[in-house]
Amino acid sequence: MPPLTKVDDLIPYDRNCVICVEVLVFWFENFGRPNQKLEMILADLEETKIEATITGGAFDLDNLTGLREDTWYFLSDFLVLYLPDLLSNTSNMFRIWFHRPTKMTSTFERSPTNKSNTLNQDTVGFIVYIDRLIRIPYVFGQYERDSGCNCVYFILKNHR
Repeated sequence: MPPLTKVDDLIPYDRNCVICVEVLVFWFENFGRPNQKLEMILADLEETKIEATITGGAFDLDNLTGLREDTWYFLSDFLVLYLPDLLSNTSNMFRIWFHRPTKMTSTFERSPTNKSNTLNQDTVGFIVYIDRLIRIPYVFGQYERDSGCNCVYFILKNHR
């Protein structure tokens, strides 16, 4: 395996690096549609955050059933894009884009055991719109219970 690269050292259009990142949060956009994609916010050991996108066509979403938040992964063979105009959930102007050879392997030994707290996920902004409470439909598997959840849609604006 090549040496690990820090998120701060990623170079646009580079495909030959390996990073070790923690999945802070992930969510689906356009779920069940042909243009569905999985969005993630990742952070390395230095707590540098970057957003990652997996599209349904470019990566097999069936292989992501084991994807977990607060879990560390080695990520390799991905594409680094420079997208300053795209709305991002981090201050990083780069984005990781998965394509066919991308590999995401969970690892436990890279977990920062010497840290006393978890990575910061604070968000500061103004709530400018709140919608009604809704229940997200969830199709549960053969051995799962119906575990749909309630959610409320709101819009949060930052200083930009």
